Amino acid sequence: DDVPGWISKARFGLNFIPDVYPFNVQTSTKVLEYCAAGLGVVTNDYEWIRNFETCHHASFYKIESGLADLKAMDPQGFSASVDSLEWSSLLERCGLEEFLVACASVSERRTP
Repeated sequence: DDVPGWISKARFGLNFIPDVYPFNVQTSTKVLEYCAAGLGVVTNDYEWIRNFETCHHASFYKIESGLADLKAMDPQGFSASVDSLEWSSLLERCGLEEFLVACASVSERRTP
C-alpha cells in the first residue's frame, strides 16, 4: 500500500539483476513500473536491459558508470515511455477486436 507514495517521492528506481541466465533474460517488472511512474532507471548492464533500451529507444544510467554525479542528473534522461505496453495498446496491435468480429460473423452464418 505504501509503494505508490514512495515512488512518487523518488527520482530514480534501482534495478540490479545478476547477469546470469535465466535472470538476465527475464522481464524486469520493476523497470516497467519505474518507467510507467516516470522515474529514471539506475541499473546494471545485462541482456534484457540492453534489448529493452533498443526496443523502446531508452537509455538507462548504468551502475558501472559510477554514481558520483547522479544527484545532478535529470531522471528523464534515463527513463523510457512504456505506453506501448498498456493493455489498450497491446490489444489494439494484436487485432483481438477484428478476430472476435470475424468469429461472430462465422458463428452467425452457421446458426439456422
